[in-house]
Amino acid sequence: MSQFNPDSIQIGISACLLGEKVRYDGGHKASQYCMQELSQVFSYVPVCPEMAIGLSTPRPTIRLVQEESGMRLLASDKSFDVTDAMQAFSEKRISTLDYLSGYIVCAKSPSCGMERVRVYDGRTGYSRKSGVGLYTANLQRIYPYLPVEEDGRLHDLVLKENFITRVFANHAWKTLKHEASRANRWSLFIPVINSYCWRIIRHTTVNWAVMLRTSVMILNKTQSSTINCLCKH
Repeated sequence: MSQFNPDSIQIGISACLLGEKVRYDGGHKASQYCMQELSQVFSYVPVCPEMAIGLSTPRPTIRLVQEESGMRLLASDKSFDVTDAMQAFSEKRISTLDYLSGYIVCAKSPSCGMERVRVYDGRTGYSRKSGVGLYTANLQRIYPYLPVEEDGRLHDLVLKENFITRVFANHAWKTLKHEASRANRWSLFIPVINSYCWRIIRHTTVNWAVMLRTSVMILNKTQSSTINCLCKH
């Protein structure tokens, strides 16, 4: 099982975005931005939920279907149902990913999409773009503060800066907690946080970077007992 590494910013990613041929049609959805740019800063942990639950490639397409019993993940022709398998895998796999500082998911995917995933009505067959992929829904439920973004939205400058800022901030906080578990001296943590904050500021103009540095300055005056208490949560 992987563990948090303060020297490496680890983020999860849909395997198809790294060029792995795991999609339903036997292809991939390689993101050049993720593979060429972000890979210089982040270490990836690739996951393909659909392959992980035993689906082959190529394979029949699956879709989110709103049934009277709830949301289901079904084959397009309703010949098989992988809802329970996906739920079981998601909860088991995601529970091991607490060391991640962020996650990039594949847009529109019924398993990985973050928003506006097409949902079909089980009775009428009509669809609307209102869903969240089953795997990503569990990811956001289990880790509500984890920065999660879709590959397509990373082409938007503001959204990209937003995501990168949150990933760096999350990693800085995880580093703080990691060091707190190994030493009881708050003064050791300030250079670590400041270093990451300055790296954030160089990459983005989002005000959160300034807010984070301000928070660090305030926390620097806090007694070590309070810090130890915060690090336990």
